[in-house]
Amino acid sequence: MCVVHCPYGAIIPVPTEHISIKCDGCLWSKAPACVRACPTGALVFTDLETLGDTLDAQERFRKREVQPAKLSPARA
Repeated sequence: MCVVHCPYGAIIPVPTEHISIKCDGCLWSKAPACVRACPTGALVFTDLETLGDTLDAQERFRKREVQPAKLSPARA
């Protein structure tokens, strides 16, 4: 997916090894083109401190206790 969306052709697939050679991160841009184009938001471009905060927040969210919904009895 990233190979297709990179507008600069910076990511090169290596089909024999099932990998892609990564780019330089679009150093001239605020965020790499692949991050901006990623339709699922799976790619993130940030500094390590911010990434740590984000991962901590995600972990807290995953650990939360979710109460089951209270359903009303069916009406006849």
